[in-house]
Amino acid sequence: MPARGQSGREYLDTDIADEAKYRLMKDDTLWTIGAEEEQVFPVRHPTKPYFRRFRVTPFRQLIDGRKERSETHKKCIDFLLRNIRDRGLKLSTPTFENDARTADGQVLLNVAKGHYQWWSDTNGTRIPIGFGRYIQPDLCGRLANGDAFAPSLKWPSLIIEVIDTHFPEENTLFELLKLSTQNHIVALHFIRARAYSSYWSQLETPEGKRPTLRVVHLLVDGNLVVNGVPYEEKRAPPSDRAAFARWYAGFKSVELARITAAKKD
Repeated sequence: MPARGQSGREYLDTDIADEAKYRLMKDDTLWTIGAEEEQVFPVRHPTKPYFRRFRVTPFRQLIDGRKERSETHKKCIDFLLRNIRDRGLKLSTPTFENDARTADGQVLLNVAKGHYQWWSDTNGTRIPIGFGRYIQPDLCGRLANGDAFAPSLKWPSLIIEVIDTHFPEENTLFELLKLSTQNHIVALHFIRARAYSSYWSQLETPEGKRPTLRVVHLLVDGNLVVNGVPYEEKRAPPSDRAAFARWYAGFKSVELARITAAKKD
C-alpha cells in the first residue's frame, strides 16, 4: 500500500526497510493514496514492513442518505446563501401578545456581513457525529473570528434546514437536537410551491437591509420550540434513542401532518 507525505513525496511499504527513507517518513505526515484517505504510520516489521492505519476520515456514512431535492429547494438555498453572505442575517421567531401572534417576533440572532462564515450543503456543511457517520445540513453559519474554540451562547452556530417535501428524517433530527444542546440553533425553514416562504416561515430581503428569516419551528437546547415556546416536558423529544424513535413516530403523524397540511404561502 503506497503512502504520500505532506511533503509531496510518495513511499512504498518496501521503502520502510530503507533507513534513509524511513527517517524521511517519520519526519513527514503520511496519508494513504486512494479513495478513502487515512493517516498512517510506517512500521518496521523485520520481515514484512507496512503502513499502520492511525486515523480515518470521519465522513464515511451519511445517515439517512441523500434525498431528492426539488428545484425550488435548491434555488432557495442558493438565494439564502447569496443574500446572507452579501448582507448578513437577522433571525427571529414569532411570539404572542394577548393571545395574538406578533408580526415580527423576538430576534434571536442579528449579524452583519462578514461577522459569520456561511456554507451550503454543496460546499462544507458536513458535520461529523462519530464513528464515521455524519449529517449534511442545507446551510450552516458560524462566527468568523471568535475568541473560543466552540460556539458561544452569544454567538451560536446556526443550521438552517430548508424543508419543502422532506422533513428531517428520524436519525438526522435526533442528531440535530443533540447539536442544539451545544450552542447550535437549528432553524426549520418551511417553503411551499415555488416560493421561498410559507405560513410557517417567512424570508424577507428588503433592499439595502439585512435579510430577515422568521421561523416558527426551532431546535434549541435539545427541545423543539414553536412560536417561541418550548414543547411541554411531557411532549419534549427524549434523549434516549429508543424513546426518541417512538416520539418521532407520533410527532410525524400529528405535528408534521398538521404542518404539511397548511397550504397558505
